[in-house]
This record gives sequence, C-alpha cells and structure tokens, in this order.
Amino acid sequence: MREKSSCVASRFIRRPLESSTAAEVSHEFTSQENTDEMQTGAVSGIGESFRMSMRIERSRDSLMLLPKSVRLILLLGAYLALPLVAPAAASPVPTVNEALGAAMEAARKTRDEKQLQSLKTQLEQKIRENPSDAVLNLDLAKVQGYFADAEEMHKDKKAAAEAVDKAIEAAQKSIQLNDQSADAHSLLADLNGRKISLGNGMFLGPKFGPKVKEENAKAMALDDKNPRVWASLGRQYLMAPKLFGGDVTKAIESLEKSVALDGKQEETFVWLARAYKKHGDKSKAQDAIQHALTLNPDSPWIKNAANSLN
Repeated sequence: MREKSSCVASRFIRRPLESSTAAEVSHEFTSQENTDEMQTGAVSGIGESFRMSMRIERSRDSLMLLPKSVRLILLLGAYLALPLVAPAAASPVPTVNEALGAAMEAARKTRDEKQLQSLKTQLEQKIRENPSDAVLNLDLAKVQGYFADAEEMHKDKKAAAEAVDKAIEAAQKSIQLNDQSADAHSLLADLNGRKISLGNGMFLGPKFGPKVKEENAKAMALDDKNPRVWASLGRQYLMAPKLFGGDVTKAIESLEKSVALDGKQEETFVWLARAYKKHGDKSKAQDAIQHALTLNPDSPWIKNAANSLN
C-alpha cells in the first residue's frame, strides 16, 4: 500500500506547476485498488475452480468404488427426478379445427339457427379452400341435418326437406372423397330415411328404403363397434314398415347396443324412448327420455321429443 501511495504521489510532485485536485488523487488510488482487486479476484477464481474440479474428481472416484448395482440405483434416481425440476409445459392453444369442432358440438346440442348459419358459412368457405376434404363435407352434411331438425320443430316440412336434400348432397360428396368412413355411410342412411318421413312414404319408400339399408350395411361392414352405426341401424328397423323389414324388437336391440358402446348419446336415448313406446313399454320410454334430458337439459329438440311422447 505504501508503494502505491508513493508511486501516485511522486507523479504529482514531479508536476508542481500542474493543478491537482483531491478528486484526481482519489481517482488514482481507486483505479489502482480496483486493478489489484481484479487481479486478486482472478487468482481467487482460478483457485476456486481448481478446488471444485478436485472435489468432482474425488466424487467420481468415490462413485466408481461403489458396487455397480448401487451406481445404477443412484443414476435411476437422478433420472426420475428430472421431470420434477422440468419447467411446466405451456397450455396448448386450440387449433382452428378444434375450435370448429367445439362450435359443431354446441350447435348440435342447441340446434340454434344462428350458430348453425355461422357454421354453415365457415364450412362452405373452408370447402372452397379445400375441396377434397371429406371431413369438411361430412360436417356440412351434419349441419344441414341440424337445420332440418330446426325446421321440423317449426312445423315447416318443406324447408326441412330442402335442408335434407342439401345434407344428402354434402354426405354423398364426402363419400366420393372417402368411401371408407362408417360415419358418412350411416349419416347418408339416416338422411335417406328422412326423405321418406318428410314426403309421401308410399312413393318415396320404394326409392329411398333400399338406399337406407344399403348404406347401413356398408357402415356396419366398415366399423361394427361404432355406436352411431348401431343407432342408425336401430332407426332403420324402427321407421321401416314391417313389410319392408321394420322390426321394433331389432330396433330396440340395436339402439341398446349403441348406448352400451357410448352412454353419452342423448339423441340415441330419444330414439330408444320412441322404440320402447312403440313396443308398448311406457315406463322404459319415460326412463329413456328422462335420461336424454339429464344428458342435455337445454336441448329444444329433446324437449320437443319428450312432449311428443306424452
């Protein structure tokens, strides 16, 4: 420290005619001290690094002295602990398809015409952008079918029939693009059945009845574990005249099979209630329609069906 003081002081003594301030002297001392501290810190850092490396070497040597089985257990424990310190994954952002799917489900449950119109517009735009997308065409067919339900609730059979025609067109396009979709064949079977119920059954039955049977057979061949396929088959047996293969018992069996595969299908419980009523079992019909209302208490379509059963 004395050497530093004399060194700095001598520089000012040799310049007697130059003005020197206390701040300059202080700056000189401070700069020199900082330089010494940096050098000392560097030496200290090197020493600390050396000591750390020596500790790591000793730890590794000690680990190698342990039995192999113990080393494996320690390594396994370290590996399993990694997820505990990993940063939390960010919540996934819903994709466009996921958002569209959620909107489809909401519209299915409510049959809200504003929602349906919005979906119809979005799907038609997407189909123009992706004309070879079979799923988009299938979704459009479903939306048109929901429109038909809404029009039937308004007692407008003509508008309902027009919606069914548009739904059939979209379903056929979907099958042209992908004929391996059991859902598409089942939906087309249902839509052909609705053509009969919305028109003159005596004239339309012979034309569309065989199409219902054909599409349901294709769907069942593609996926006999699909609850929607069994539901469509149940509707076929329920709605067809006995002369053309109608069978209430088979309808109940098919619909029960459907809800056994997926017990959250409120609409299938409505059809099961209709089948029970037609079979003469009013108690089971009431149980089925109440279960449908429990699954979707705000559905105007289910409420309308419940009123028609009473």
